[in-house]
Amino acid sequence: MIDESNDLPDHTPLQNLTVLQHNCQGSNLVFLTLFSLIRNRNISFVCLQDPPLFQGDPLRAPGYQCISSNVSGQKKRVATYVNCFLTESFNYLCVSPVADVLQLLMSRNDGGKVVEGHERFSLINTYNRQVDGNNTVPPATLFTDNTNSSLIVGDLKVHTMYTDPEQDISTAERRKGEHYFSVAGLHGYALLNEPSIYTRTPDNNTTRPSVIDYTLANNQLAEFIKTWRTNIPHTGSDHRAIITTSSSTTFTPTRPSPTGTGLPGEQAGSQCGN
Repeated sequence: MIDESNDLPDHTPLQNLTVLQHNCQGSNLVFLTLFSLIRNRNISFVCLQDPPLFQGDPLRAPGYQCISSNVSGQKKRVATYVNCFLTESFNYLCVSPVADVLQLLMSRNDGGKVVEGHERFSLINTYNRQVDGNNTVPPATLFTDNTNSSLIVGDLKVHTMYTDPEQDISTAERRKGEHYFSVAGLHGYALLNEPSIYTRTPDNNTTRPSVIDYTLANNQLAEFIKTWRTNIPHTGSDHRAIITTSSSTTFTPTRPSPTGTGLPGEQAGSQCGN
């Protein structure tokens, strides 16, 4: 279950890491609706694909610090929002191997474990677009060996019979999906999606619902996953918002210092290069 309180009292121990993923389809309204829906929930990280932009940068969200990729000449298509109650308790190393992948490698400032037995937690956010029939993020780029606890979230734009056994897909599409998840398995990642739970539900009667948004945990993290849910109300996007909760080593986050922006808890954005 997800803690419904938004403001953690001082000295309240943190016991879970909660990650929300969603494709905003570039819509300001979807973005605003999403953050309105989760304002009373304790979400640690919000990973967005195709976020709305203002002057080339993802929009800010009260209570979160936005981190986005900064690959020269490339539009920003992935952004990860870190809850302010974590920003002063963690160190972040940001890596973008390609424009459509954003990896945060996190460790606690006090040197403690993030997830049991692991001092670092890797969160990878991807928007694997299709351009001229080809995906922009090869499986070898997305799935690599990782000795830390690691979670991959995003819109992969591939299909697999495991999550959508009734989907009628071409042989080429089936093989593509099998290749992605075969490479994922070779590097110790397993799907958290539940079979036949659709993640994309078009608002028309001619396009069948499908599964193209995925969550994968590696072996170091899998045993600590508590829940995988699509129980956030619709935001206006035809993608469902997904929330994954894992247990963390219990610790008390440092309370964020007040910002001077005029919006309580609002943090300026950060960027990272490749």
